[in-house]
Amino acid sequence: MSDNCSDRKCAIDQILNAEIHPFYKMRELAINKYKQEYDRRWYEEEYSVMPAESQKRFTYLYIERLIKHRTPSGFVDQLSKLKELLGQQIESGISSNRHHAITWEPDVDVGAEYPPCLQRIWIRYYPEGWVDVHFEWRSRDLFDAWQGNLVGLVDMVFREIISPNNCKIGRIVDKSDSLHIYEGELGQATQVLALERERVPDFVKSLEYKYRV
Repeated sequence: MSDNCSDRKCAIDQILNAEIHPFYKMRELAINKYKQEYDRRWYEEEYSVMPAESQKRFTYLYIERLIKHRTPSGFVDQLSKLKELLGQQIESGISSNRHHAITWEPDVDVGAEYPPCLQRIWIRYYPEGWVDVHFEWRSRDLFDAWQGNLVGLVDMVFREIISPNNCKIGRIVDKSDSLHIYEGELGQATQVLALERERVPDFVKSLEYKYRV
């Protein structure tokens, strides 16, 4: 990998800087709400002292599933572990495909009405300080929550794992088993697509040819 991948590098920088699409309805305030729910400090200093009734509005928190993952022998801080394992990859010079974190807790999530959508975070180190980051989802809201979740997730992974090891994100792969737009959002999504046809017609045309939009 190299900095010559200008389009990819620019896109990653935009995500890290929380730059929002001009037609995205969830503006800065909403993006910051998403980011805080991936923030260790917010979880430890604010969420943990909320009254129980206030906590009930969160069916689950990704940051909790990742830093207080329940096991038979106690809690595991998966983000701290990934930071440590990335450091080992760097020190040894040997990349590994075994380093990932999960959100699923079978005793809670199997059969639950609202189990976590995000399932797994996977990282792999490459020479000269590059790290691939993969996200895997069982279900993904493409229009409403997609951008907020991506900004919050990437910010968390960079802050917790990659930056402490003086590395850079080389590539983000976001995979969904069920990627969808809810019926109530179709009208607005159609309007955004129409505006994009005016703003960047060649780009939209290339997507329509590729994906038969």
